[in-house]
Amino acid sequence: QGRRSRSTSVPHATMRWPAVCLLLAAATLGCLAVSAQGSKVSDKCNTCRNLVESFNRGLGRTKGSNFGGGNTNWEESRLGEFARSETRLVDILERTCSKDEHKCAKMLEAQEEAIEEWWRGSWQEDSAHDSLFSFLCVVKQPVCCER
Repeated sequence: QGRRSRSTSVPHATMRWPAVCLLLAAATLGCLAVSAQGSKVSDKCNTCRNLVESFNRGLGRTKGSNFGGGNTNWEESRLGEFARSETRLVDILERTCSKDEHKCAKMLEAQEEAIEEWWRGSWQEDSAHDSLFSFLCVVKQPVCCER
């Protein structure tokens, strides 16, 4: 009477696999659809990839920098750590696309809020390139498939 059948928990556990499989299939099909659109998407993917690589160079250029006011301890106690600061982000963004890279500049302008979201999130300095690529080029504006 008061006993619970173990089989009641099995359907719940087995229900997860189809959902996981559907999500993987949808991601794969989305990637195939992106690939099937041809060079236009490939061009956007290359632009996004170049933007991320340029941003990554900016991360390298500014790594170990500070606010530049001469009193790093005071600045970081009042303004926070430079490595995660909006000041550093703005410096990187301003130099991400050169003046003659119109596609990069257009994409950067369109995705600036997404990059800011990623910056405020949980990115890691050592793996920033891969995580920004995945976040920006695969998830936020799906113009590329995972590498």
